[in-house]
Amino acid sequence: MSNLFRDNLYNEFPDPNKKIEEVAEQADINLTDIAALKRKSAKESVDFVEDYKADPTGVEDCTSKLQQALEYCSAKKITLVANGVFLLKGTINLANISFMSIKGSNITRGQYGYPFETNCTSLFKTEAATVFDGGAYKELNIRLERIAFMNNKYGALDVTFFKNVNLLASIVTHSAFAYYFYWLYGGIKSGCYITWNTFYNTRRSVIYTRSDTVKYSIVDSWIVNNYFNAVGDKTDVIFLDCHYPNMTLISENFFEFSYKALNFSSGRDMRIHHNVFDYCFRGINIYQATTYSIMGNNFSHCGLAKAQAIAYWKVTLPDELLNTAWSGIQLGMQTQNVQMIGNIGDSDTTNLITMIDSSYKNVTSHANAISDNVDPYRTINLKQGFPGTYPDEGKGIRLSELNFITVATLPVATLTGYNRSSFDGQLIYYNGKLLRNDAGQWKDMMGTVVTS
Repeated sequence: MSNLFRDNLYNEFPDPNKKIEEVAEQADINLTDIAALKRKSAKESVDFVEDYKADPTGVEDCTSKLQQALEYCSAKKITLVANGVFLLKGTINLANISFMSIKGSNITRGQYGYPFETNCTSLFKTEAATVFDGGAYKELNIRLERIAFMNNKYGALDVTFFKNVNLLASIVTHSAFAYYFYWLYGGIKSGCYITWNTFYNTRRSVIYTRSDTVKYSIVDSWIVNNYFNAVGDKTDVIFLDCHYPNMTLISENFFEFSYKALNFSSGRDMRIHHNVFDYCFRGINIYQATTYSIMGNNFSHCGLAKAQAIAYWKVTLPDELLNTAWSGIQLGMQTQNVQMIGNIGDSDTTNLITMIDSSYKNVTSHANAISDNVDPYRTINLKQGFPGTYPDEGKGIRLSELNFITVATLPVATLTGYNRSSFDGQLIYYNGKLLRNDAGQWKDMMGTVVTS
């Protein structure tokens, strides 16, 4: 009598004395595939080369394999280990991916921290207009560690790395991203850590959360110890261009070469501490903002002359960059409850702090300084405003330790009227104007004597 179970497995019942390899060969079973499946199910990670046969030499297109691997890893909540150089000609669709963890072994960094293609042991070269596509906005939890991504069509194609993506509770660390137009077109929130990364040759923005992305911004996160660099032939780069950022620490970063390093509209409870801004037309630009702490930042070369700027960028600069005074910190309209403490500008900085609109209140400037400065207007420059436009505007302006040479002759305090606040007999905020003591006379920014 035939044994159907046995007959369906083998032509003859296996000899129990045979090795498992021989039995597998007899049954036409691929032990390598079984081992791979066991490894994927038992471990917390899968190997892109071993388990998905991805080409680690950067020759074969690995887009479909990466799509498959990331969907599997997302379902299992495990990490994809990617050691090698991988070519991605297409776009990764995030529709079936909510968790993405990619880890490499090392990225070699050269001068200024950017990755060298020939030396990176964990590098993805991308060639599509969008690397990761979130469709109609995708909430994504990611872990990227010791991995490099590079736009392989640099100069020919402006590429968005994350498009329509809102990062949640994510960690991006010790990684590098080179030649991207946008790194993140979306937002970050709920405890994201962006730390120890290099964003090299940025062509527009690292994080862009404006206009149609208005409900996605920087919230409850940390952006710490990163290097931001802009491409040499672009003059409109804004590294962090965000609407309504909230409760986020931006600290210990190096921002180099940009139109504006930080451009924040609205938002509250932001801390911008101990960063370096080098060759930035506007280091920090905020407006309609409240409850900001701006402390201990260094502004270097934020005041290039026209000839220097053209020579350095090697392109024709917009009129705004040529005809407008450069500044480290610029406060726009309806800015209130802002503390600026201990910020420093070098001798090449045109202005350390400027206010371009009169509708500000409760602003504190303490111990901010430009090296070798004898003009208080270069430390803080308040635009002449129009009192009464906004309720209580101009109230609560507190200036101290301005770092300029004391004038021996003090003026007689005869000015009376709206919003009179005196600062050590050297400066006075009066009727929407910032006046300074010039040999015993109150003069405005144009040098006109002001009397009551």
